[in-house]
Amino acid sequence: MVEEVSVKYKGKVNVIGLLCDALKSDGSVEASKVLLAWELLDNAGANFTNILLSQSIASSMMNEISVTPTTFFVDNEGRMKGKIYTGSRSLSAWSNIIDEIL
Repeated sequence: MVEEVSVKYKGKVNVIGLLCDALKSDGSVEASKVLLAWELLDNAGANFTNILLSQSIASSMMNEISVTPTTFFVDNEGRMKGKIYTGSRSLSAWSNIIDEIL
């Protein structure tokens, strides 16, 4: 579904995935989890940008996220737009949300 949103809104919205379960408690990266994530993304045909969670992001915002997927929108000045959305949605539902934010 995220790939469909990425395609539909190309040029208007940048979709970025965040791999958030590959950090060990000491902050180091668990390579096997990163490789598995890339394999899953490839198998799903996910062509949007995906980044690895950094220790600074983990300590600043991940304590507020308890559900995956969690989605939020940020404008080009770094301000959050709309609210935080948890759970998956259909393309139609995401389109309604994005169109309202835009």
